[in-house]
Amino acid sequence: MFDSRLQYSFDMLTALKSKFTDKVFETIIHVNVKLKEAANKGVSVFLFDKYCRGSKDYFSLAREMISAQSQQEKAEFVSQQVSNFVKAEFMLYAPAANEVYLAGDFNHWTPNENSRLIRGQDGTWRKALKLSPGRYRYRFVIDGRWQEDPNNPLSEINSFGEPDSLLELK
Repeated sequence: MFDSRLQYSFDMLTALKSKFTDKVFETIIHVNVKLKEAANKGVSVFLFDKYCRGSKDYFSLAREMISAQSQQEKAEFVSQQVSNFVKAEFMLYAPAANEVYLAGDFNHWTPNENSRLIRGQDGTWRKALKLSPGRYRYRFVIDGRWQEDPNNPLSEINSFGEPDSLLELK
């Protein structure tokens, strides 16, 4: 409960940040009468007044906490999986295609230059990825059209009612 009218608040904030450097969030919860009124009514400040300074401060804190947690989980995941990658090779015969991309769980379904397949002389497109063991959904994007892998019999219907190809790496 930071009161920006008081020098003492600034002194305490400086002391806390210097003593607990990486354990203190950047977000500050400011003193706000709406916070006290919401508590008095026994309701969440978000329900009481979602536009007040207190709501915005708590929303920012929640966002910062989620971001910090996901960054920590990502760092833990990377450190656990560094030596545990499996090479996955994707192939598609599409001699008439101008461009082919790979989209799936492993790249947040985003066809981009990193997921572009390389065309061979025989009209076969190829892409090799290093992936962690697990189960992945994917599709090819051929000249802008999304399509399942015709060479993979494993598939599952997605939320759009279309089949996604499945890849299981052990």
